[in-house]
Amino acid sequence: MALRHLLILIPVSLLFALPSCSNRYEDMLRERDAQLRDLSARNADLRAQLAEAEARKSSEPKPQEATAPRSDDELKSVQNELSGEQGVSVFRRDGMISIGIESAVTFDSGSFKLKSQAEGTLRRVAGVLKGKYGGRKIFVAGHTDTDPIQKLKGVVEDNFELSFKRAKAVQNFLERQGISENAFVIVGYGQYEPKVAGSSSTAKAQNRRVEITVSNDRL
Repeated sequence: MALRHLLILIPVSLLFALPSCSNRYEDMLRERDAQLRDLSARNADLRAQLAEAEARKSSEPKPQEATAPRSDDELKSVQNELSGEQGVSVFRRDGMISIGIESAVTFDSGSFKLKSQAEGTLRRVAGVLKGKYGGRKIFVAGHTDTDPIQKLKGVVEDNFELSFKRAKAVQNFLERQGISENAFVIVGYGQYEPKVAGSSSTAKAQNRRVEITVSNDRL
């Protein structure tokens, strides 16, 4: 009999324990849900604060550039170093230093071979580029007038190709002066970016040129 009573009592005790375990599990679930709701509310608050900070930052006035006077000094410095060179101008193009060399200085009419007398001018230009702008990207752009190809017909297709070959000739010379080939970007614009308007001989002479522009980007 004692053994039979014992076997009955054990299952009954387990039945009394089950509700207690179930209640504890439900309490844990409720606590977890409360914590998740709290974290979600905190995240939403942080996102709102971040969005407000970004909006405030974007609406703030941008500080004035403090480098403008220094840029003027830079332009004057390059102009002084190349002063006295006929057919050479120094100016700013899109905020960058640009050196324009008229084709009368560098090439004979209908040619993309450098004149020997152009070498002195280009050496001075190379000295400026190496001394002031080492490690910068350099754009060399060729420009022509609107006259169709005559002397080089069959050698170059059009003014685009002529302007590119002239820019390439200048780049080759600058490279021989010690400027890395990796620094250069070569462009030919043909007649489509004239310096001055008009079809007079004076306007055409000014439009036939190579421009060397120093990028603000480093290699």
